[in-house]
Amino acid sequence: MNWKAKKTVQISANQMKVVNAARAVDVMLAKYTLLALPVVVLIMVLTLSWPWLTLIIGGGYLVALSSCLYRLTALFRARNPISNFIHRQQGQLRVCSLAGVYDLHGPWQSIPLHNIRHIRVYDHRMCIVTSNSECELSLVATRDALMAYMRAIMADTQVDIT
Repeated sequence: MNWKAKKTVQISANQMKVVNAARAVDVMLAKYTLLALPVVVLIMVLTLSWPWLTLIIGGGYLVALSSCLYRLTALFRARNPISNFIHRQQGQLRVCSLAGVYDLHGPWQSIPLHNIRHIRVYDHRMCIVTSNSECELSLVATRDALMAYMRAIMADTQVDIT
């Protein structure tokens, strides 16, 4: 007997479509990272007498810049579908948020289904309101795709999804 069995849900390709536009937060992050380039170069020039420090600063900036630019690509959006971040299991919803560098995500949280009062859906994010707290998720999906996915996996519950 598999007590962790996942509920299988039929979702059409249209409901799981990949977002064509980059998230506003990713665009903003890329702009700020590119704007920081002159400051980073100045700091690197000032620290040339300490080559290890210069290397660490330059390497850290390159990792941050490559992560920001990667998040603007279609590959990033294709590798992070909704189904990777929201799972319905027996009596609970397991969720995690997109966070960190490249494709990293935050810690998984388990929310009992009977505690969920309301789910608010926005472009690229979602808020799950429970009887005693709120859980904010950052995701790579449009509002329509998130609504369709959440309605499909929560079809047999009385949770209000707006």
